[in-house]
Order: sequence, then C-alpha cells, then structure tokens
Amino acid sequence: MPNAWDAAWEFYGNYYKPNNVALIIVGDVDPAVMFKMAEVNYGDWKPSHPPQIPAEQPPAAPQNLHVSWQADVSPRLFVGYHTPAMQPGNKETAVSLLLPELLTSRSAPLYQKLRYQKQSVTDFNVQDGRELLQATDPHLLLLNCELGLERLRSQGPSYVANVQKDVLAGVDALKQFSRQPNSRRVLQVIQSKFRNDLLARFDSTPNIAEQFAWFYRFNRDPNVFDTLVASVNALKPGDIDAYAARYFIPSGRVITTLWRDSPQAAVGAKP
Repeated sequence: MPNAWDAAWEFYGNYYKPNNVALIIVGDVDPAVMFKMAEVNYGDWKPSHPPQIPAEQPPAAPQNLHVSWQADVSPRLFVGYHTPAMQPGNKETAVSLLLPELLTSRSAPLYQKLRYQKQSVTDFNVQDGRELLQATDPHLLLLNCELGLERLRSQGPSYVANVQKDVLAGVDALKQFSRQPNSRRVLQVIQSKFRNDLLARFDSTPNIAEQFAWFYRFNRDPNVFDTLVASVNALKPGDIDAYAARYFIPSGRVITTLWRDSPQAAVGAKP
C-alpha cells in the first residue's frame, strides 16, 4: 500500500464473499439465535465470480537457483518437491500429514544425521509446515536447512554440496520405507502422535474454532476430523514408499540457496 491499493480491493471483491467463506461458531450458544444473527448480518451479502486460476504445474526438470541476500544472514539451503493439494480423506494427503515427522522430527533418521551425527546444519525443518502441507493448491514441500556461516566461509561449495547430498538421500530413503527395520512400528508411533497432537489443539474455544475452520474449508465436511484420522490410521508402510516414488523425483525438485556474496561455484552445486 498504497501502490497496490487497486489490486487489493479487486482481490477482496473476488474472494471475501459468501460463496467463499464459512462462518464457524463454537461455544455454549443457541443455534437458532446464531442462525438468526447470521441472517441479519450477512443475509444481503452478494456472491462473487472469482477468476479461474490454473493450478501450479510441476517443474519440467530439476531447477537450481541462488538468491544473493543483502544482509549477512545464516546461509540457507531449500530443497522443494512439487506435491499435490490437500484433500482430507485422500491417502496421499494422509501421507503428507506425516511427512514432518518422517523427515524433520528429532527422531527422524535424516534429522539425526544432519543435526547430531554430522552437525552440518544448525536447524532443519519443513518451511511453514502447516500451511504447505495443508494447501488448497499443488505446492512445494520445502525442506529448510540452516547452514553454518563460518563453515561455508571455510569449506565453500563442498560444504553445501555435502548437505544437499544428505538431504536428497534422506528423502529418497522414504521410497523404501517399508523395507526399513520396524517400519510398521515406526509408522504406528507416528500415527499415534498425529492423533494426540490433533486432540491437543482442542484446548480452548478459540482453538477449536480455528482448527475446525482450517480443515473444514477443503470439502465443507462437518466430520472432517474423523475423515482425517481414519485416513491416517489406514496407512501402511508401502503407502509411504508409493508417495515418495511418485513425488520425490528429480523432475519435480527445486533447490535454492540463499546467502550474502555466495561463492559462485556453490550455485547449483551437484553432490
């Protein structure tokens, strides 16, 4: 603002309309009173006809990019894979909900290697995990590696290439998740954690409203939590393999590095 004022109002007019909204009311209320209040306050709200925007298409080939940052920030390596939109109840969506645990939780083999065994990153996570894994459109699953500034200065491109190599290998390992020792037990533990974490979010009236609105918006299913949990509970180790084999592929991958005054050879470094 103010340069984008017209665009902002156009966006508001297209999307902040009754055909694109759900009114969620949680608490000790009288439904009849609430419905009447909604009708009084929103009854004359006119729908819109937003433009049809095509879904983001996967990359045609692997991409390597570098962003030269102005500030002397901690170096970053981002590894992204094109993944599908969320559809509660869908098997692939159920797998995507478990990916943070499989890849970047403290017990995940890849996290253990990067943070503790090699100590090659200072942080490793799914960037904006909640938003990216619960997106209404196809999107990038973005793995964020925070690197050591002094280590980059002393070791140069080889340091970044080695971290990249470990990340790619760790992601590829999910293609054979079912062959790993105790894969069924590992999956059961992660499924149980998903259920408990979901329940833990319902600790206050505002949080219940927020969580319900967040998931309800996809299919407008009042039983969306039952649908989500049932789909996660039904997963087998082979479903992890199948998801990884379909989406964790070079042609759907984008690798980006970010730091100040990067060594030119580090751009698009190949492991």
